Amino acid sequence: MDIVVLLGPPAVGKGTQARHFQQDGFFHFSAGEYLRARSKQGDALGDSIAAIMNAGDLVPGAVVTGAVRELLDEKISAGGIKGLLLDGFPRSLDQAEEFAQIVAARNLSLKVIELTADQAVLDERHRKRRQEALAAVVVSGTPPERNDDDDATFRHRMETYRQETAPVSAYYAGTGALIQVDATKEAEAVRAAICQALEKPAASFVPPAAAKPAPAP
Repeated sequence: MDIVVLLGPPAVGKGTQARHFQQDGFFHFSAGEYLRARSKQGDALGDSIAAIMNAGDLVPGAVVTGAVRELLDEKISAGGIKGLLLDGFPRSLDQAEEFAQIVAARNLSLKVIELTADQAVLDERHRKRRQEALAAVVVSGTPPERNDDDDATFRHRMETYRQETAPVSAYYAGTGALIQVDATKEAEAVRAAICQALEKPAASFVPPAAAKPAPAP
C-alpha cells in the first residue's frame, strides 16, 4: 500500500487534489476534517478537541498522530485500497519525526508531494475563495462551516505554516521522499504532474539519522 503525504501552504489546492485521488482509489485522511468530526462526538476527547479549536489553538499533535496510526493499521489489515493520502498531516517537525517511526516500523514506502506556489498566487486564490464563501452565505442564509476564509485568519495560517509546517519539507527532502509539484497551473495539469510523480518507485522510508526518538509505534 502506498502512503502519500500531501504538503503545501493554505490555498495551494491540496483539498482539490485530494478529492481527485480519492476517486482513484486512495483513502483520503484530512486532519482538519477528522478533528472537526471528532469534536462533535460528545465524549471527553471530543469535548477537549472542541474547546481547543474554539479557542483558536492547535490540537496537540499526539491526538492526530494517534488517529493516523490507528487508521494506517486498519487499512493495512482491511486492504482493498490503492493507498492512503494524508492531507494536513504531518504539520510539524515533531509529527513528521514520530510518523517516520510509525512508517519505518511497518516497512512501508512513502512519497511526499509538496504543492508549491508563490505568495501572489496564494493571495489571489484566497481572495476568490473568500468571495465564493460570502456569496454562498448570502444564498444559503447560514454561516460557513469553516472560518478560515477570513483575511486575518488566512494571514495567521500562512504564518503558522511558515513557522511550523514549512520545515517538514526540508525534513522530507533529507530522506529523498519529497517531490515538488508546481501548483500554479490548472487543476488537471497539477493532477497529471502528481500522477507522474507517483509512478516513480517509492523506496522503504528511512528516517534521517538526526530524527529524535519517538514513542514506540
